[in-house]
Parts: sequence; structure tokens; C-alpha cells
Amino acid sequence: MWIAGRLNRTEEPQETAGAESGTVTIGGIAAGVLSRGEERDVPLASPGGYAWRPKNGERVLVIKGGTLGEERYVAGSMDLAQEQEKLEDGEVCLFASEGGARIVLRNNGSVEIEGDLFINGGLYVPPES
Repeated sequence: MWIAGRLNRTEEPQETAGAESGTVTIGGIAAGVLSRGEERDVPLASPGGYAWRPKNGERVLVIKGGTLGEERYVAGSMDLAQEQEKLEDGEVCLFASEGGARIVLRNNGSVEIEGDLFINGGLYVPPES
């Protein structure tokens, strides 16, 4: 009877953590991620209207789905502390890694843009004051 009860318990789906951190081992659209083991061709998930590609070595959030957590998605970067320290509560920053372009939406209504600004494919040069 004990054995039958034990077998019944193992047939039930085991609960798994819904997310874990991982490190990107292969950057790109279908990333390779190392968490408890390495998985490749992990699809990316992001909010609508936003596209990104993780780079090799970046720490990311891996969301697990499916009955036993067999489906995985890379949902976002966890290497944001340096950028988050520059923001006040409620502010938003969109930036490219490695010191590239950056856009900050401030609580006071200002928009800060760093880098070259192209409008309809042409470089915008502000008039001299």
C-alpha cells in the first residue's frame, strides 16, 4: 500500500519555479542560456512594440512554462542596476549596452536623448542658437 501511494505521488505534475536567472552563452534571437544546465534556441519574450537581443555574458530572467516547466523564454536583462540608479521612481530609460544611444523619459516631462538622432533616415543637426 505504501508503494502504491508513492507511485501515485510521482505521477502528479511536480511544481517547478516559474522563473530563474541565467547567463546568456549565445546571444541573438534564439539565445543559449545557462541556468541549471545549458539550453539553446530559447525564444525571447518582451513587451509589445519592444525588440531586443541579449548579448553573450548578460544575466537574464528565464521564465518557465508548460506542465513541468519544460518551455523556457528569455524575458529580460537582470544587468540593469547601473542604469536604474540614475532614475527616479516612475522614470523610464531605453538604452543600448556598451555606451551606445540612450533615451530617458523624466518625471518633469523632459526627454533626454544621447547619441546621433536620425529622422526619416537623415541625421538631425540642431540649429545653432
